[in-house]
Amino acid sequence: MYELGLIGALASAVMAGVFFAFSSFVMKALGNIDRAEGIRAMQRINIDVFSLSFMLMFFGLPLVALLIGVHAVLNWQANESIYYLMASVIYLAGSFGVTVAGNVPLNNRLAKVNPESGDANSIWEHYLISWTLWNHLRTFACVLTSVALVCASVVK
Repeated sequence: MYELGLIGALASAVMAGVFFAFSSFVMKALGNIDRAEGIRAMQRINIDVFSLSFMLMFFGLPLVALLIGVHAVLNWQANESIYYLMASVIYLAGSFGVTVAGNVPLNNRLAKVNPESGDANSIWEHYLISWTLWNHLRTFACVLTSVALVCASVVK
């Protein structure tokens, strides 16, 4: 489990970095360019995110988190189990769950927007604020997951 925990720590740190970049400057940049260009750019990002490398990370990490969580419950007497369980719950709820419940529905709605339409401005403004707030939460959850997994490796 030690090796899987370290892989999870590294992977969640990478995801935190991706999410941090969006929260720190990507969304700000998209909001500071022409509305139609910003919408088109985000629509393209939401298509291109389905790359093999990102999908392996995005869907592999919840599996790792689930395995770590099950391991923690089955080996509750071990010192590191609390950290493994914390990491599992934080990642599954705070990153994967937030993505599914928060960011993806916003992305799906944005995908249907004509950047030149009259309602595009209000949709875009709502998207920028809401998507970024959800993304802050994902970033924080990934950082906490990584920290918990590092703690598990030290406590062992």
